[in-house]
Amino acid sequence: GLYLKVINRIAGEVAKKHPEVMILVNASKYLEKGPMGGVKAAPNIGVRFCPLGVNFANSILDDEAPNRKTRENLLSWQGKADSIFVWDYAVTFGLDTLGYPFANEWYFGEKYRFYQSCGLRAIEWEQEWPEASDLFDLKHYLLSKLSEKPDLDYPALMKRAFNEFFGPKAGPLVYASRKRLLDAQQRSRPYISFM
Repeated sequence: GLYLKVINRIAGEVAKKHPEVMILVNASKYLEKGPMGGVKAAPNIGVRFCPLGVNFANSILDDEAPNRKTRENLLSWQGKADSIFVWDYAVTFGLDTLGYPFANEWYFGEKYRFYQSCGLRAIEWEQEWPEASDLFDLKHYLLSKLSEKPDLDYPALMKRAFNEFFGPKAGPLVYASRKRLLDAQQRSRPYISFM
């Protein structure tokens, strides 16, 4: 709340000279939770929610502590800012997890439908290092399609994408191997973090 009060004062001054300008502020780490005490972002402030604490190995709808807390934090911004964005991640930055194969593509559809239900203004995602990221091109394609239309028939989109990226013979085999990786993740319940 204190952070937002300071930004609101700056936003008020900016609005006097440049009413067309929106100031974006990140809600991440210790600022991820929406403010309490009735503090609300000025109309020319956009809040960019950055879910750094989420477990990438599981769905954001999973009820484990980090993903549940991330959902609760995002929902805590409703009614406290007119413009809420999400800066999502399709890559990890930890030296021991960079390029690590994890089947998070299975969760993209439900995650983006959840984001859509939150009334977000936009969804951005960060995904660098194509040479070191797990299925970079395929995940980039899926996220691009969901950014355009979060309510797509996601299972059909995934099957089509695997066939288009790997060919009609290899596509179903790669798809099946990723499903096996997902099943192993769900059994072992790893924690794959942002860092």
